[in-house]
Amino acid sequence: MHSDVNAGIIYAFNNGIVQSTSILASGAACLEAVQLAKQYPELEVGLHFNISHGHCSSEPAKIPLLVDEDGLFLFDSSDMRSSFARFRELANENNKFLDQIRREFFSQIDRLDRLGVNPKHLDFHHYINLINQKLFAQYCKFGDELGIPLRGICQPVMQNLHIPSSSIEEMQCLLRAASVRSPEISISNLISMNDPVIPDSQEYEKRILLIIDQLEMDGFTIVELITHPARITTEFLKIDDYIWARELETTLVTSPTFKKSIQFRNYEVISHADLRQNIGY
Repeated sequence: MHSDVNAGIIYAFNNGIVQSTSILASGAACLEAVQLAKQYPELEVGLHFNISHGHCSSEPAKIPLLVDEDGLFLFDSSDMRSSFARFRELANENNKFLDQIRREFFSQIDRLDRLGVNPKHLDFHHYINLINQKLFAQYCKFGDELGIPLRGICQPVMQNLHIPSSSIEEMQCLLRAASVRSPEISISNLISMNDPVIPDSQEYEKRILLIIDQLEMDGFTIVELITHPARITTEFLKIDDYIWARELETTLVTSPTFKKSIQFRNYEVISHADLRQNIGY
């Protein structure tokens, strides 16, 4: 997405517990990200599949339900509710929509392949795979075809999207039926800038540990912690509205006390590749 995001991810990998990242194939700093991935081969790289930000990788004329004539995605991130509603309607009523998503998906895979990147896992920008069962089923097929783990159910995103419990159960069944084992649950976006009080780094660390401990008590064994590290520069401050959370999350994954707390609980930090290799359970 940006050089400062790339730098933050590498910093969190070198100085913290980050094991995996995912590349935005059409992102402005994609080529730099690819070079960094080759420079740090132990950092696992997946595809951050995108149909909602920037420009497409396919020929625009072949995916008109997704982009305008210039290849810009037809998704208004300033009005997420309307954009999600439009995608739900298209997924339910127009099979061409799913066909065009498939075309764009493999265009992004092909682009990474040409750049020498073989994705080890798959996730979806703006969590669009979670808004509709048909979309989620298509997404699971992508994972099966590539033989890689998927990011599935994500909390509290599911509640924020008002996904019915019946739909969540159906998605969980699809994920369990996939050919490769994936994280059983992911946690992200735990606070909002609209919250009355934004916690400091110590309080945020406590909240994360409480959630992870509760998930263990609920029987989950593979939990993905999603974070958005970045190097905070004057330039990046001007263009990103998630800075306050990036600072908290970067501090969390590079915190020595958080790492010690994870080790004390005998939790193992693994990558998605460990799931594909059937180790690290």
